[in-house]
Amino acid sequence: MCAGCGQSTASPVVKVVDRVPAGCTSTGAMKSTLALAVLLFGSVVGACGGDGTVPVDASMDGSFDGTVDSAVDGQVGVCEGVTDGTSCGVGAFCIGGVCTAGRCGDGVLESDAGEQCDDGANGDDGDGCRDDCTFTCEADVDCDDGDSCTGVESCDIALHLCSTSGPLDCDDLDPCTIDSCDAGVGCAHDLDDGDLDGYAPATTCTTAGLMGGDCDDTNDSVFPGAPEHCDSLDNDCDGAIDEGLATLICLRDADRDRYGDPTDTVNACSCPSGYVGVRADGETDCSDREPDAYPGQPAYFVDGYCP
Repeated sequence: MCAGCGQSTASPVVKVVDRVPAGCTSTGAMKSTLALAVLLFGSVVGACGGDGTVPVDASMDGSFDGTVDSAVDGQVGVCEGVTDGTSCGVGAFCIGGVCTAGRCGDGVLESDAGEQCDDGANGDDGDGCRDDCTFTCEADVDCDDGDSCTGVESCDIALHLCSTSGPLDCDDLDPCTIDSCDAGVGCAHDLDDGDLDGYAPATTCTTAGLMGGDCDDTNDSVFPGAPEHCDSLDNDCDGAIDEGLATLICLRDADRDRYGDPTDTVNACSCPSGYVGVRADGETDCSDREPDAYPGQPAYFVDGYCP
């Protein structure tokens, strides 16, 4: 009986049956454990007497005096205004203002009943309060999901609930990098480098000092400071093509007679289409509009000829 609890003189009435039910003694008195079950749950059980009523040892003192211990009688308001979980009798607790028998999932941990927790889950039989019932967490390590990207997990010891600091913010505010998160190591900031030449594209990363400024991120021979090649490309991204390497003088050959116009030339590593290099004999075209007019031509023409 809980300290300070009053008593009621009401006697429970139970149904008469033609046998001695389990929990009754041969003298017609109900055992205290069965009586307690009647009082707590309002169950209809077999009577131990023959007249429809039976004295019960509700006070569990062996007296069978017919009194009802109000500390375990949910009908007399002993739990009004009492904090949930307060004991109101042997194996009983105040839950929602009602004195209730301790049971699985009532939010009260009853260690003497073999409960390790009482969260209403994880039990073999679904009742959530046997020895295999475990809290979601009892320490921060219980909440660690092994994924650095989800943030730091911690356990609220009082509530046995896991919480997280939230996903990692991997944005380094650097336009030259691609930000990502690896579950094992956390944030990664790889250079945005499509051709793997060590430089990010000039379209997004303009500072060469930050490994940016690549004017062609699809060609690994083109990047700031690259050596120039005779390939008609701006290898070093300085805006000039094949500078310093143009060793050939190419003459325009508009009439395709293989003699070039000495007044129309370009310097290049190799002569582009429509141009010819300087001939070994030094001859040039005197009329680049007439394919039949060239040095050593076999005949003279009204429209032009070369002497």
